[in-house]
Amino acid sequence: MASKAARIAAVGNQIFGTVPNRGVRTGMQYLKKPLTGAYEARYYMEPIEPIARKVQRECSVVPLYT
Repeated sequence: MASKAARIAAVGNQIFGTVPNRGVRTGMQYLKKPLTGAYEARYYMEPIEPIARKVQRECSVVPLYT
């Protein structure tokens, strides 16, 4: 039978949505970081595809992207 502290920890994990730390890497530190897509979309306002097509036409080594 589990100890009282273990049962309290299990209930706390369910309430707060955490996982018990058992020495296994879970990647939670990366999941907690804020997403950067909105910032990148503001920085790169125009899409890169037209620029890539223009540069590709000028280069004879690379086959044309259609």
